[in-house]
Amino acid sequence: MTKLLPAIIFTLVCQSVSGQAEKTERPGEPDIYKFQGDDTEMNEAIDRSRQSFNEFLTAFKNKKSSQTNFSVKMPFATETGAEHIWLTGLELKDEKLLGLVDNLPANVTSVKLGDQVEIVQDKISDWFYLDNGKLVGGNTIRVIRSRMKASERKKFDKQFGITID
Repeated sequence: MTKLLPAIIFTLVCQSVSGQAEKTERPGEPDIYKFQGDDTEMNEAIDRSRQSFNEFLTAFKNKKSSQTNFSVKMPFATETGAEHIWLTGLELKDEKLLGLVDNLPANVTSVKLGDQVEIVQDKISDWFYLDNGKLVGGNTIRVIRSRMKASERKKFDKQFGITID
């Protein structure tokens, strides 16, 4: 399994954390950003992702050569809340969308790196794909990026060579 855009493949952990998102760096794995369960902006991003998931499915089923890196994020229960993990290597099988756990879970024991899981629309927390290098979707990524310092955003954008409107 190939990791796609590792810094974009943020893992989110929703639990009680005050103030800005707390960032935990993991060598060779995506950073983890912890958010409060009542973070309005993040919850709105998750709602937008769920409401627009059919747009993602349509693009996935009708992929153009310019479209790559189709990924979906879903939460998995932990002792203190949920860890939101990106799923890649998507495939449709018997009208079900399946994806592979694309990063090493930090606190989740129900799945492990490389496990295949069924993606359920009302449980997703985000989706994205790239179209000619431009991010489509990625609502939680946009929230996280908007909260970065200007120098962090610049480094992020340069490192991954993608365009985020």
